[in-house]
Amino acid sequence: MINHICIIFAMGAEAEPAISKLSLPEPQAVFGDHLPMRASTGQRGSAQLSIVLFGTDDRHSVDHIGTEAASLTTHLAVERFKPNLVISAGTAGGFASRGAAIGDVYLACDRFVYHDRRVNIPGFDRSTQGQYPAMNVTGLAEALQLKQGLISTGSALDMHDEDAQAMHDQGATIKEMEAAAVRWVAGLHNTPMTALKAVTDLVDSPHPAHEQFLKNLAQASHNLTHELVRVIDTCAGKFIEDLANRSALVD
Repeated sequence: MINHICIIFAMGAEAEPAISKLSLPEPQAVFGDHLPMRASTGQRGSAQLSIVLFGTDDRHSVDHIGTEAASLTTHLAVERFKPNLVISAGTAGGFASRGAAIGDVYLACDRFVYHDRRVNIPGFDRSTQGQYPAMNVTGLAEALQLKQGLISTGSALDMHDEDAQAMHDQGATIKEMEAAAVRWVAGLHNTPMTALKAVTDLVDSPHPAHEQFLKNLAQASHNLTHELVRVIDTCAGKFIEDLANRSALVD
């Protein structure tokens, strides 16, 4: 049964609306003062919640982002909180050509991949791409009328031609910087994981990604919070296998 949900965020701007909406306390340094990661915990209905942030890079006064911080944060969170379900939540780029629009919120489907790892050696080529299976949340998506998309992770906000080709070949709909790493670590712990991502920028638009991101971050984070609360309320008290079956989620 899902009775503890851990939500992993990279950026404070993405997490703060959810922390406020869920009436959770200010994130604290529960993993030790020497680490930047922060966590805010509380209860909603029948579920314990832990919202965990990557924390701040003190050298540059910005949020930690990317796969390194995602991996360590997820490991610390799963070890400490022992959740039944991990959700990688945040903002992302989307492909207008595949139906994405600014502010859309997507649940992960099929698998998690990396689009900027290129190792042309048999075995390593597939391994470095990730290809981690995504849990079946089709019923959850149908119950909440959320879009689903294959999520691809990389280490840059912009998109080079080789990255674009990789995402096209993989069938990716969503481009972001953390989810595959979160999935890898959650898998090591045998903890079910999914991702919920709100679109800030259209990667196949002529407008620079960073300009779209900054312009649309507040609206995307608002939409993300709205859908995250619905996901939490729907999942709490259910079983993991129920998330594949709409009828198990809808009274």
